[in-house]
Amino acid sequence: MPTHKSSDYKLSAVKYYLSHSKNHVQTCKIFGCSERSLMRWVDKYKSTNNITRKKRDYTSYKITNSHILY
Repeated sequence: MPTHKSSDYKLSAVKYYLSHSKNHVQTCKIFGCSERSLMRWVDKYKSTNNITRKKRDYTSYKITNSHILY
């Protein structure tokens, strides 16, 4: 299972990409991340000016009779 990158790691990769004249392929080689991930981080940073992951509330899923009869 892949591990999540820290928000500091993502932020440093995004800031490096935006501040230097390197393209995303070279930036990914330097930071060791995938090109798609970097571009997703850049898009999120440009739209929200933030990289942190969204917290999800825990919900328990209960099995009901309709699930059993299905």
